[in-house]
Amino acid sequence: MSNFKKYIALSALGLPLGVFIALNFTKISVPKIRENIEKLKYTASKDLWWQKENNKKLVIFLHGMYAPPDYFDEIAFLLIENGWDVYAPALPCSARTTKEIKELGPWSWDESIKIAKMKIENSRKGYETVVLGGHSQGGSFALDIASEFDYLDGLIVVSSPVSLYAKGLGAFNNLCIYFSGILQYIRPQGVDSVVKNYEEKLKVEVTYDSTQVNFPKTVYSFKYGLKKVRKNLHKIKMPLFLGYSKNDRVVSFANKIKIETGVSSKEIVSVAFDIPREMEAYSTRHKLFNYIHTKNELNYNILKFLNSL
Repeated sequence: MSNFKKYIALSALGLPLGVFIALNFTKISVPKIRENIEKLKYTASKDLWWQKENNKKLVIFLHGMYAPPDYFDEIAFLLIENGWDVYAPALPCSARTTKEIKELGPWSWDESIKIAKMKIENSRKGYETVVLGGHSQGGSFALDIASEFDYLDGLIVVSSPVSLYAKGLGAFNNLCIYFSGILQYIRPQGVDSVVKNYEEKLKVEVTYDSTQVNFPKTVYSFKYGLKKVRKNLHKIKMPLFLGYSKNDRVVSFANKIKIETGVSSKEIVSVAFDIPREMEAYSTRHKLFNYIHTKNELNYNILKFLNSL
């Protein structure tokens, strides 16, 4: 084969490889923030408030991916009786069912952050103390926002990633995360998954049908959002509460260590759970706010942290 033919052959091979790399490993595939996003239908849920007359302190909780705000019901009822109002805004892709999620479609990290910031700014008015918290995706958002909103009096992060990969997710899901850039063009409607042992899980924790869909576009933008979070961890200086499970199958326990060693907070309170499989075999050990074996201890430790501020 002549050198010219070899060059043509290599070029033909290199072009699709270059396109693949560009789409899966660069910001080209990170969606831009759409105009007037607050006017688009981004949620199937409603903002929730838990309030009591004369409470002057506020906790804002951001929910996890594809979850509704009432995930925080139990801790909210505890906090309002102890001087804290609670606000849980509905963020993009908040829903209960697969049908609702597919109707909403994918939303990016930056779009979710923009809506979260807007709702936080509106809700904090009139309060003397404001603490931001979140579970899973919501805690990741809270870390991002806390690096900019230095008026916050405290930060609560529970089961939240600064890196998406986790051994407990299994090879298939980790590969879907790795190739999410290119997958968003192949499966823009989302990748369906089946929640195993659904009925058994319902007996020990709140579980939503909406978690059976994942949008590669959302996941890919999430990966880039977390790069920013990791870069800016040192900007977080307010008192910090961390709650994680050592055997969480959705978010690796290593995330707790990365956050703990990365922030500049002088006051860090952390709770680590270790629930053996022999005690209960079906939970992912991730939804700590309503998991039967962790919720009471977690909620009261958060109350103790808040009362120390």
